[in-house]
Amino acid sequence: KQISQARVIGNPEFALDWASNLSEQVDILIGAYGSNAFSSLAQLQAEILLEKLRISRDKLVKETAISFTQPMVERVQLLAKGIKNTDLIGQSYFALGGAYYIAEQYDMALKVFKQAFDLVKNDDHKLEILRGIALSYAYLGNKKDVMFTGEEINNRIKLF
Repeated sequence: KQISQARVIGNPEFALDWASNLSEQVDILIGAYGSNAFSSLAQLQAEILLEKLRISRDKLVKETAISFTQPMVERVQLLAKGIKNTDLIGQSYFALGGAYYIAEQYDMALKVFKQAFDLVKNDDHKLEILRGIALSYAYLGNKKDVMFTGEEINNRIKLF
């Protein structure tokens, strides 16, 4: 949470360095303790990697968005499957969907965002994903589905 706070208050470079260093330390611990502490260390590592993806999202460019994001997403998914955490898998799909969106591969972004929506549990994350879905539909020229997704967003906001 402190890394996330550093990102939110405007220190993304510091947050990214912090997350990278912490990730390296967790990898060392996973190697040292093996299965004894795998569950908690895997959870921590997946959350750190997701935070690195959030921090980096604003710096991604069309040409490298997918190649930068995909390896971390695959690592998060591997860790999350090992601890049976579908929410982390959903969050990783959201990050990958964002990379496809930045790369202007809106059809793939839409597909991946939908996978993310089905897996995440947090309502705030679901709203972010719905926004990605609506924007992808808009770029694909599908006005009907943009409107439907907008209605879904409004319905969810009313629940708050």
